[in-house]
Amino acid sequence: MFAEKSQKPSLRREADRRESRQEGRELISPEQGISIQRENFLKNYPLAAQMVKNIQINDSDPSIALISLKDKFMESGFIYTMAATHPDAFLKGMKKEGDCSTLAKAYAKIAQDYFGIKTVKVRSKTEDFFVPGGGKVLDQNNARGNVNNGEHWAFTSHYWVDTPIGSIDLLFLGKPVNESSWEGQTGNGEEDGIEYRDFGDYRVHEARYTGASIANRYATDLADAKAEQKASEKEMAEMAKPGKKSSPSRGSFLSRLFG
Repeated sequence: MFAEKSQKPSLRREADRRESRQEGRELISPEQGISIQRENFLKNYPLAAQMVKNIQINDSDPSIALISLKDKFMESGFIYTMAATHPDAFLKGMKKEGDCSTLAKAYAKIAQDYFGIKTVKVRSKTEDFFVPGGGKVLDQNNARGNVNNGEHWAFTSHYWVDTPIGSIDLLFLGKPVNESSWEGQTGNGEEDGIEYRDFGDYRVHEARYTGASIANRYATDLADAKAEQKASEKEMAEMAKPGKKSSPSRGSFLSRLFG
């Protein structure tokens, strides 16, 4: 009788590796696996690591972690620019600026991936709306509005989170969402070449589209809107000169606001 041929060395090595990996998985308990996931999360997201530091994890009562995390966002030094920043870039500390979607998605990511609270969900309103009287938001520059030098707010969309302790509107300082204060869009058009949207008794025109301040992005008075747009055109012309730092075009900026 012939002796049975032994398994090829390469196949034996692969089998040994699979067996070793299986043994390794069996040695790690579910609790250890969660701990490893959390450690990796903190390594990948340094700003998130700062936020969750000293926050107690209580699987049976998530309210403590959710409230504490909300408070940490209020202390994050966030700058509201009306332009979205990917939540990963924010949580990695690469950018401390963005919009309401940046805040909501970053909060949900920490709640779900670090604290394991899967019931935290991002919610949104995609229709334009208006907030008469404005109001303070989470912004290092203390923005109170983007219409008429901060008198009102006009939005093309809005994001917040639903949690086991209720809705949290991170942009509006972590308060519960208050849709009763929102005035929906009732019309739109163009006046002397300037686009506008109507919200009940308010007509909101496109205004200043350059500069760090968002207080005059829109204006209810047509003359003010024209003046702000001229100021932006002048700034764009200045930035277009040789040797000047590039600036986003008017079209690309407006597409972010109205897109």
